[in-house]
Amino acid sequence: MPARILHQLVDWPSRILWAIRSWPHGNEMLRWDRLRFLASGCRVEPFLSCPSWYLRNIGIKLIVQFQLEEYYPILALKLLDLREAPILRRNCAEGLGRLRQAGAEARSALWRALADPYWETRTEALRAITRTEKPSAEITAELAERFFMPFLDPGPCAGNPASVLAPSEGNFEVRATLASVLGKIGTGRKALSALHALARDENWIVRAQAALALRDLARREPDSREACRRVLDLIDPSSEGAIPHFILPEILRHVRTGLDDPARACLVPRAEVDSTMDLKLGWNKTALPPRLPF
Repeated sequence: MPARILHQLVDWPSRILWAIRSWPHGNEMLRWDRLRFLASGCRVEPFLSCPSWYLRNIGIKLIVQFQLEEYYPILALKLLDLREAPILRRNCAEGLGRLRQAGAEARSALWRALADPYWETRTEALRAITRTEKPSAEITAELAERFFMPFLDPGPCAGNPASVLAPSEGNFEVRATLASVLGKIGTGRKALSALHALARDENWIVRAQAALALRDLARREPDSREACRRVLDLIDPSSEGAIPHFILPEILRHVRTGLDDPARACLVPRAEVDSTMDLKLGWNKTALPPRLPF
C-alpha cells in the first residue's frame, strides 16, 4: 500500500476525533476578540484541514474575523475550489470583500467566482467587487459582458436601441445585487443600458434595486440625471408580473376572519402559514397569510 494512502487511513480518524472535540470550541472562538485569539496560541490549520466542512468554514471565519493576514491567500484558493461546500465558498467571497483584498490573486478569484454555480457565492463576489474596485468603464464593460446579452428593443430607451441589454442571470437576488453594484461602480452609457434592462425585470425587488441604483449613478454622474429619470419613468411600480397576486389582501381577509370568527381562523393548517413569514416568499409567491393568535 502506498505510504500516502496509509498515512491518510491513519490520519483521518484522528482528525475526525479532533473535529468532534473542537466543534463547540470553534463556535466559542468566534465570540472572542482579536487580542484574546492571538494570545491563545490557537491555530486555524486544524480547522482548514478538517474533514467536516462546518469546521473548515469556522476556519475561514476565523481568518476574516481576526484578520490573519498570513492566511489571506487561502480565501482565494478556497473560493475557487468547487469541491468545497457552497456556503464556505460564499464566505470566502464575503471575506475577501470585508478585508478589501485588491491584489491580483484576490481580484482574479472574485471575478471568476461570478460564474460559481451557487447563487450566494455569485452575490457575495459581486458585493466584494464593489468594495475592491473603483468606478470605471472597464469594470462596467466586464460586468455587462458577464451578466447581459445584447437585445434589440424598438421601445423607448435612454441609449441607442441597438445597445439595449437583457440579463442572462437566472437568480433574482443576484440580479438585484448586480443593480446595486452598477449603481456604485458602473459608469457611462453601458451602466445605464444595464440598469435599463434590470428596471424592466419581472421581479419587483430587482426593479426596486435598479431604481436605487439609478439614484446612485445620477449622484456620481450628474450629466446622466435626465437619462436616469427617463429610465425611472419606465419602471412598473406594481407587483404585476412578479407574483400571481399581492399578499396584503389575503392578510386583511385573514385578520377579519379571525376577528369575526376565531374558530374559522384556526382551520388553516399551522404548517401552511408559518412558511409565509419569509418576506421573499410572502411577497413573490402565492402564499397563505400568517396565522394570527385569535
